[in-house]
Amino acid sequence: MRQFFRRSSLLILFFATVAFVLTLGIAMINVTSTNSSVPEFLGDTTIALKIKQPNGNNSFTCANLQNLIIEYSGALTICKMYPLAEGAAVYSNRLEELPVEIISGSNMDANELSNLSMSAIIRQDEVINSTQQSGQTLYLNDNTVYNVIGTYKNENEIKYYINLLGDLKSKNDLPVDGLFYIDGEVASQTFCDDLKNSIWASSPNASIESWNVNNNTVGLLSQITSDQKFIGLIILLVLFLLLLNVASVMVFWVEGKKTEIFVKKLSGGRNSQIIGDLFLNYMALVVISFGIGIVLSIVVANLVFAELNLKFNYFSILLSFLICVVVACFFGLMVLLHKLRQQIAAIMR
Repeated sequence: MRQFFRRSSLLILFFATVAFVLTLGIAMINVTSTNSSVPEFLGDTTIALKIKQPNGNNSFTCANLQNLIIEYSGALTICKMYPLAEGAAVYSNRLEELPVEIISGSNMDANELSNLSMSAIIRQDEVINSTQQSGQTLYLNDNTVYNVIGTYKNENEIKYYINLLGDLKSKNDLPVDGLFYIDGEVASQTFCDDLKNSIWASSPNASIESWNVNNNTVGLLSQITSDQKFIGLIILLVLFLLLLNVASVMVFWVEGKKTEIFVKKLSGGRNSQIIGDLFLNYMALVVISFGIGIVLSIVVANLVFAELNLKFNYFSILLSFLICVVVACFFGLMVLLHKLRQQIAAIMR
């Protein structure tokens, strides 16, 4: 029993490590990818707010946020992100213009960024998604039409910028939801606190997550890495080093099954039946290992990387599991079957 536990524990440790590296790594890639979409003109004092209000009549509306922004007297830049469409709605009373290279038309300047116009600038490759009407270029975002005043080069990650105050005006009575980046310079936290308190006053059950974009581990990570490819390479390197040892782990585990194979063979077991039973046992250990690896990755994420605000969604967990199964089957199965046949042949002699 002690030998069985020792040999099985090595196999469990191996695949638990694979699951741990994959799950934690994929979560980090997601965070880095999200952070890379933060507009470059936001400063080091930027705070992110992720707002979700429950359905109901009592909510903090877009009109309420519009009034709060207009009444604020300090320096302020706000971006509402549209992650699926890869765009942003912008308000600013301190930027002279957006830092994009305009190739036709005009940029969104200080006056444009702080009024209620339904204006937009779009990336050059987004022109095909715009329409022409009465000599004007129109662009549809979130079921609202905006007047395109200029186009910029494709170098920018964000596909379009629209006027935030105009965006809020078009949604007027709808609740405020989504991801906002707020840069109020030294007063960023003060404005965010006022906004959160206003939301909770109207909608006490609203969910609001907040974090500092550039002053936490995510900000440091984005400075060290240009994009998520760096983390991806680290994951691949670790997995490669692990896979170099998969054959020896398989051999070590199968050799611990000599007695079990001998007993089953003496009992009249067929070779295919013995191999099938041991393979099911092997895959059960892989699934157990995966569960341990997932738990470890969540614990480490909460204890060591708490500031990263890592999210373990179903997709990342499913992807990690599928990769573990592929590794177990294609890298371990051939070794497993070969050694089992050797063990059975030795018993028969």
